[in-house]
Order: sequence, then structure tokens, then C-alpha cells
Amino acid sequence: MKIYTKTGDRGKTMLLDGNVVDKNDARIEVNGCLDELNTRIGLLRDSDMDPEINLEFIALQKAIFEISATLAVDRSGESARFDAAQWDILVEAMENRIDQWTEVLPPLTHFIIPGGHPKVGLVHLARTCCRTAERRLVGLDQLAEIPWQTVVFINRLSDYLFVWARMVSLREGADETLWISNP
Repeated sequence: MKIYTKTGDRGKTMLLDGNVVDKNDARIEVNGCLDELNTRIGLLRDSDMDPEINLEFIALQKAIFEISATLAVDRSGESARFDAAQWDILVEAMENRIDQWTEVLPPLTHFIIPGGHPKVGLVHLARTCCRTAERRLVGLDQLAEIPWQTVVFINRLSDYLFVWARMVSLREGADETLWISNP
């Protein structure tokens, strides 16, 4: 199978169901954001942070691929074959991890300015990519019916990444820079 189809040379691409759409189609935009998010999470795995969390990252990356595959089919209102229970389990696992981390972190009293350590910065980059993907996903949801669990998953993933950034700060001994508004 050739990697190039030349369809993109004319600004078009093909969905998994064979439908050809413009490269700026809302589905393609969301999938591009999810691809970037997935790549950034891969970079987190390669950043020597935590082997246990790396296993969670792999599971999250697989879930992101599942969302991309779901969105890469134009179902035009037909009910998608989508296992909602699977997504509830993933969201619950992220919430449990967030709660576990929050127990050992100092209470959050102000907004945190991203940075303090290169590893922390990498996590915040993944988090901001996640927020972009979430905005694009919500925009797509306004145009086409998509499983709402995908929005919940991506929203919770950004929370997970935010709290993980705080954990990395704690583990690396980096100070969190608090944003305090000037009077």
C-alpha cells in the first residue's frame, strides 16, 4: 500500500468510510488536534517521568486513537457503534488518579503559571493541546452528532494533565509560580 494518494494535493482527504472531504472539514480539524495531542503525550512518555504513568499514557493514547477513528466516519445521524461503558471506565480511572494526586498536592489557591521545570512545561503543552482538541470537538458536536462521552473524556484528560503537571512539579522540586492579579 502506498502512503501517498495525491488526494491531498487538491485539498481533499478521505474518511475511513470512503467519503472525501475538504482538509479543513471539522472532522479533519478535530483529528488533527487529537493527533497533535497524542504526539505530545508520546513525548511525555519519552521524557522519563514515571513508568507507571507511562502505562496510563499508552492507554490514553489508544483511547485518543479510538476517538479519531470514530470521528473519521461520517455517520450522518446513524447511531455509532460506540461502547459508552468503556469511556465511563476511562473517565472514572482518570478521576481516581486525579483524586489520588490531589491528596498529596498542596491546596490550589491561585491560578498556576505554567513552567518551573522542562518536564512540567511538556505536560502543560500536552494539556493546552488537549484544550484545543476539546474546543474543536465541541465545535464538531454542533455540526454533527458525535458520542458525548468523547467530550467528557477529553475534558477530563485536560484535568488529568493539569494535576499531573502539578505532581511533576512536586516530584522535581520545582516551585509553582502562582498568578496573583495586580491590584
